[in-house]
Amino acid sequence: MELEELQSSIGVHFRNKELLIEALTHPSVEKCPSYERLEFLGDAVLNLVVASMLYSLFPGDPEGRLSHRQSALVCKSTLAMLARQMNLGSYIYLSNSEEACGGREKISNLENVLEALIGAIFLEAGFETVACFIEKHWYGLAVQSDSIKANPKSALQELLQAKGMKPPTYSIINKLGPAHSPIFEVEICAGGKRNRATGTSKKAAEENAAKQMLEDLTAETR
Repeated sequence: MELEELQSSIGVHFRNKELLIEALTHPSVEKCPSYERLEFLGDAVLNLVVASMLYSLFPGDPEGRLSHRQSALVCKSTLAMLARQMNLGSYIYLSNSEEACGGREKISNLENVLEALIGAIFLEAGFETVACFIEKHWYGLAVQSDSIKANPKSALQELLQAKGMKPPTYSIINKLGPAHSPIFEVEICAGGKRNRATGTSKKAAEENAAKQMLEDLTAETR
C-alpha cells in the first residue's frame, strides 16, 4: 500500500516493483540491492535535464552563469528539500541501526534516494517521463534563482512566456501617505490571477507584486 501511495504521488506506476524497492533501499539493509547504482544513474539524468532546462530558460546567460545556477539546483540541500516535500523519507527501507539514528531525516539519505528514484523512473518509463518529473519539481526553483530574485518582473515575464501565457499587467490602485513619503499599492494580473502589493515607489510596489505572483505560479508547478 505504501508503494502505491508513493507511485500515485510521483505520477509514475512501476511494472517492475523490484526496481522501485531498490531505489528506496539504504545500503545498511543487508542482502538487498541498495540504491547506490540507481543513485549514480539518477545523478547523471538529473544534471542533463536541469542543464537542458536552464539552457532554454536563460538564453542570454554565459556558460559560467548557467553552471552556477545548475550547481544551486542539484546541490545536497536542494535535493533534500525536494525529497522532504515528496515525503520520500517515510518510504526508505533502513536497517534498525540506521532507523535508530534518524536515518529518515538525514540529508545524505534524502538526496541519495531522490537521485535513485530519478534513475529508477528513467529505467522504468524512459527519458521523456523522467524529464517531466524533474521539470515539475525543479522548474519553480530554476526561475527563482538568485539573479531572478533581483529582477522579479523579468522572471515573471519569462515564466509566463514559457507557459504560453500573456504578459502581466500592473495598475496603481492607491497612493497613501504624505507627498514626501508615499506608499504605492499596485494590482498585478497574470496567469488568470490577481495580486496586490505595496512599496515606497511604483517600481518597488510592482516588484513586490511580481514576487508574490511568482510564488503563486511556481507553487503550482512544484
